[in-house]
Amino acid sequence: MGMCARVEHLSFSFAAPSGAVLGAEADSAGKRPILSDVSLSVPDGDFLVVAGLTGSGKTTLLRHLSLHRNPVGTRRGTVTLWGQTPAQLRAEHRDHLVAQVQQRPREGIAAGTLRQELEIRLAGTADQELAATDIVGFLGLAHLLDEPIDHLSEGQAQLAALGAALSTRPRLLLLDEPTASLDSVSRRATLDLLRRLNRDFGLTIVMTEHHLEGCCDIATHIAALDHGRLLADGAPENALRSLWSADADHSRELVPDVQRFFLMTGSGASTPLPLTIALGQRHLAETAPRTPAASTRAASAATSDAQGRAASATAPASAGFFSAPALRVGGLSYAYPGQRGFAVSDIAFDARYGDVIALMGQSGCGKSTILDLLAGFLRPQFGSVRWRKRDAMKTVPPSRSQDFVAYLPQDVRPILNLAMGAALSGGAVRGVPRRRRKTPHGTVSRETILAGHADVLAVPDPLDQSLGQQQLQAFDLVAARRKPVLLLDEPTQGLDAVAAAHVGERLQRAGREGGLVLFSSHDPDFCVRYATRALVVLAGRLVADADPRSVVAGQEFSTTPMHRLFAVRDPSVLTLDDAIARRALPHLPTSITHPAKETP
Repeated sequence: MGMCARVEHLSFSFAAPSGAVLGAEADSAGKRPILSDVSLSVPDGDFLVVAGLTGSGKTTLLRHLSLHRNPVGTRRGTVTLWGQTPAQLRAEHRDHLVAQVQQRPREGIAAGTLRQELEIRLAGTADQELAATDIVGFLGLAHLLDEPIDHLSEGQAQLAALGAALSTRPRLLLLDEPTASLDSVSRRATLDLLRRLNRDFGLTIVMTEHHLEGCCDIATHIAALDHGRLLADGAPENALRSLWSADADHSRELVPDVQRFFLMTGSGASTPLPLTIALGQRHLAETAPRTPAASTRAASAATSDAQGRAASATAPASAGFFSAPALRVGGLSYAYPGQRGFAVSDIAFDARYGDVIALMGQSGCGKSTILDLLAGFLRPQFGSVRWRKRDAMKTVPPSRSQDFVAYLPQDVRPILNLAMGAALSGGAVRGVPRRRRKTPHGTVSRETILAGHADVLAVPDPLDQSLGQQQLQAFDLVAARRKPVLLLDEPTQGLDAVAAAHVGERLQRAGREGGLVLFSSHDPDFCVRYATRALVVLAGRLVADADPRSVVAGQEFSTTPMHRLFAVRDPSVLTLDDAIARRALPHLPTSITHPAKETP
């Protein structure tokens, strides 16, 4: 077997921002390293998953393997592809050997539709239409060929970008967190597709991820980064065990919940670690056979405990916040120009101050459209949206709610552009304090200190950062405005477990302080932990309005990994916390430290 890629002692740093005072970790050129002495090999036919918390250097490493998106800065060490440097491959016009799908898949498509994109990429090749048919048929994209790219859901756009990338018949496929914006069902479907490309067609794949759930059984090897340094590198089971035993902060948070559960018990020390739900269920059955009476008592106790934890975590500071609705939505319907049918239809619900509401549903179901309608960015063809301030009895339409409603869109770059523009002009984003704070890496604005676990990367432009880093910065900018109402579209996309816990704690705090929070999410675990109420959307219609735990527990596919693991044994277990609380296996600790509480 040949060697596809080899990284040897790679260190890299961006130029420091003008005026920054760098700490002891800065190199001799006055720049802080993003990658430090990284060495790894990728054989032909390998499926490498590069894991790491937000800001660990995953995206920067991937860009060094790209032929066209190499980061600009100071680099030491070497990167070779099939024994040649990326520059040599470009000079020989062998660019087609490497294809990349970016974190925002629409950025990799220049044309208006997938058909047009394939025509451009396949121009001049023999049997152009046959080649396009081959790709479209394999990916099942025939029904999306002529759909405008801007009208596609995130999952559909991801498939379209993958189809465009495969059109050049590459030998190496680079994927930068391809599942970050997908719902749990679409995520598993995408991972299954990538497994087929790797195992059935021999395509070498290098993929960055911070959620390893579902990746452990499809990867041939896993490499983990921590602050730019290689923390683990090896076969999936060996890498997970290395992460569990590592001294690095939060390295255990990279281990998926199912595998964390077994590693916490010492289970699998002398037997293979279960890497799939099916193997985990078999291990449970062999380790601690289930008794119906015990299961029933556990389910009842877990439900009671969970409800008590949820009530105490999100109870507002004053019951007076519940005296009147903050929002009233009636018969809301909207159809996008040029599209057949309504994107959302007959949406109706009330919300009160103190609520933390999760909008749940698969990609393309209408969650973002609902939030845009609530924020006033879209005007409905039918129905109404009425807001009410906490200290006023009069309702107002969305167009007049901007003074007490803050909105985080799915694409956060406009917010970062505004913040950058204000910083460059010496101004400030409205409602955002202009404080500065010393860090080990220099003097940076308070708005970039987003979570205690994450270092601030000394990059010249926040738009050069990863999707997760951009998401954290934008979320903190919006939350710092301290508006009574927060509307957030996928606030945890691209975030690792520690960063997502940071966001969840902020949302819970907003609810406790009498604010109203509505957020869309594809993460059922996050919704169970932090929401007090769930609205489920299917094909533009509201199909459920209930407690998040009951919604997630009632599903078999769009549910949490721990629920799938315990579905037969104890269906009340939805999260790792539940399993620990119920002492689901012998030798389990009586409590678990949540990632957010470990953050300094």
